[in-house]
Amino acid sequence: MNKRVEQHQAKRTDVRRRAGDRPLASFLVRCWLEPRDADDKEPVLRGYLRNLKSGEETYLSDLKVVEQQILASLADEEAQKEGAIATVPALGHSEGR
Repeated sequence: MNKRVEQHQAKRTDVRRRAGDRPLASFLVRCWLEPRDADDKEPVLRGYLRNLKSGEETYLSDLKVVEQQILASLADEEAQKEGAIATVPALGHSEGR
């Protein structure tokens, strides 16, 4: 494995370690400028945000939507994590004993 790949993997591991128990989500953001009908007007920002875990896509023309969607997704991740923790049985205890 080359040195750049090793450095990249070490950075990813460090980021995961620092994230700890905090909710974590990955997104793909694609943006482009769309020309308007009138030549004298500025182009419009367009794009979409894709949640890489769920595949859900949100189309946007305002970058504020990116922040809103990411915050909502992280809140959902946190709620799911808390729900999963609450339903895991205690270790060392099994039914029928």
